[in-house]
Amino acid sequence: MLFETDLMEFNNGVLAGLSKEVARVKYPLPLAGRPIHIPIEQGESELEFRYRAERIFHKIMQDYQAYNRVAIVSHGGLISQFIKAFLKQSNVSELRFATGDTGIHLLEAKERLRVVRFLYKQEHLKEI
Repeated sequence: MLFETDLMEFNNGVLAGLSKEVARVKYPLPLAGRPIHIPIEQGESELEFRYRAERIFHKIMQDYQAYNRVAIVSHGGLISQFIKAFLKQSNVSELRFATGDTGIHLLEAKERLRVVRFLYKQEHLKEI
């Protein structure tokens, strides 16, 4: 098992640990929203986050290509960005992928073909 720091969740800086209500008051968004290249104070920007997902995606594709399967465990935001990288989606794409707690996704990369077998399965939770 390897630990990759690039698989950490979005670094929301000063917003970490704050409720949405408190965050809105202490650190209000600009009227038009935060531009994707502007980081949250002490955190990262949406563009930096996507770049990190792209970087780890390409690293895994290169460094682990000899393996038949690679399991990646991460947080929802990073997994959503990782899927966008897998699908070659734009950095400014409005797409989001549901990645609730313990959701399992199966993506296959074979030569030049990329296949989404399934997204966000949670059958393993039915017995709980």
